[in-house]
Amino acid sequence: MGCAGCYPTATSLAAAPAIRAGFVDAAAPVVADAVSGVTGAGKKATERTHFCFANENMEAYGVGTHRHTPEIEQILGLQGRLVFTPHLAPLNRGLLSTVTLPLALGAAPSTEELVALYRDFYAASPLVSVMDAGVQPRTASVAGTCRAQVGVAVHPAGLIVATGAIDNLGKGAAGQGVQCANIVFGLPETCGLEEIANPV
Repeated sequence: MGCAGCYPTATSLAAAPAIRAGFVDAAAPVVADAVSGVTGAGKKATERTHFCFANENMEAYGVGTHRHTPEIEQILGLQGRLVFTPHLAPLNRGLLSTVTLPLALGAAPSTEELVALYRDFYAASPLVSVMDAGVQPRTASVAGTCRAQVGVAVHPAGLIVATGAIDNLGKGAAGQGVQCANIVFGLPETCGLEEIANPV
């Protein structure tokens, strides 16, 4: 059994409702900028994740070539249109993805309408919280959990800006695997996932 990794999860949760509602231009590029804590790089010691290099530093990596790009494109139906740029941040854990989506011709939703759409879309998803209009997700609010926070806003340039925050070790990895197993075995999605882990 497999499930989406950390970058695809945060990015897809942020963008899927707007895309599936037909609010997004079906031909234009979609830009996703995502920032992950150093635990997203695994346990192996590397120069890039060593404290002396990672502390007080942020950098983009895998620009134009990141291995999760095809997975996100498949989930969202964006084949060949996703500009995905991951960044490494000096966080122990947490991931924030900001997705910029061009509005389809004639689409003019308000931020409040999008929030209502997102809440309806995730009404049956107990581990996803949609933020109020004007409030954005925070990695600190989901650290140590299998929860996700999603925010959405309309930009006056004819764009939707959607954001998703998860714990890359919880919702983006082990916790998500448990959630998928729960679904497969007919258990409540939240079974074993409502406790808060001690942050690394």
